[in-house]
Amino acid sequence: MTDPKTKQAILKMREDGASYAEIAGFFSLSPNTVKSICYRNGIHAPFGNCTETGLCKNCGKPLSHPTGGGRKIFCSNRCRYQWWN
Repeated sequence: MTDPKTKQAILKMREDGASYAEIAGFFSLSPNTVKSICYRNGIHAPFGNCTETGLCKNCGKPLSHPTGGGRKIFCSNRCRYQWWN
């Protein structure tokens, strides 16, 4: 169980853009614990620069995001393969 002051500090750090791993290292917690605290308090993971703008990470083409699915970061499998290889 995490005390309320620590929870507030975690939420503040997350709102300021710190990653789950950074926050977890600072407080000596598991990144999953930090993620759970954030999700329970309505602070969800911000996406990287490419997905904030809705552009493919590899080629820069605009992305279309279907409803009910996860956020896309590549426009096609070809771009995904190129990026990882």
